[in-house]
Amino acid sequence: MKPSNAEPITITSDQVTAATATLARAFADYPVFAYVFPNPAERSRLLPRCIEPMIRHEVRRGTLQASSPGIEGVAMWLPPDDGFPTMWGFLRSGLLFDFLSLGVGCCYRLLRVACLAGRLRDRHAPQPHWYLQILGVAPEHQGQGHAARLLEPMLARFDAEQVACCLDTETAENVAYYERFGFQTVGRAVLHGSDLTFWFMTRHPASRPQRGA
Repeated sequence: MKPSNAEPITITSDQVTAATATLARAFADYPVFAYVFPNPAERSRLLPRCIEPMIRHEVRRGTLQASSPGIEGVAMWLPPDDGFPTMWGFLRSGLLFDFLSLGVGCCYRLLRVACLAGRLRDRHAPQPHWYLQILGVAPEHQGQGHAARLLEPMLARFDAEQVACCLDTETAENVAYYERFGFQTVGRAVLHGSDLTFWFMTRHPASRPQRGA
């Protein structure tokens, strides 16, 4: 795999709008959001309002990255000491009130998705780990290496620190893509009452070479 030739940048508060727009375009037809917002016209209107509070919440902690100053791709990593959001966590952060503004039905479906993803994470990744919550590239920039540019430096860091990472994805194409970076599927589940399939993937750090070897 050809290494990326640029380092990601940390997204700042004045780039929240641009990062939100990139992710809204990237996930316009993504299975999770097609489930949360089944009406395409409603999805186009509400998806940025769903993504923007998460961006705003994470940008304060410096865990949000873009593939370049052009913000063609965006990744959100949660550190090992950050548990999966609970109802209390949503309330404490204010995100629940933001999500409620999307409508009761959309909020309910979003929480169902979050709960299933949380159960998979609890079951299959009990050890300390980084969690890739979001990675998206705007459609017009896909296939140009932006996702790899976001992944490779962080995976190298995790190898150096000897820490695992994990993610969940909802398309078989993404599963094949992440396998190229050393992720393996360790769990799979279908959201009850839907055809939404979750693949939960983990990546263990590369072993350090033995001294004198």
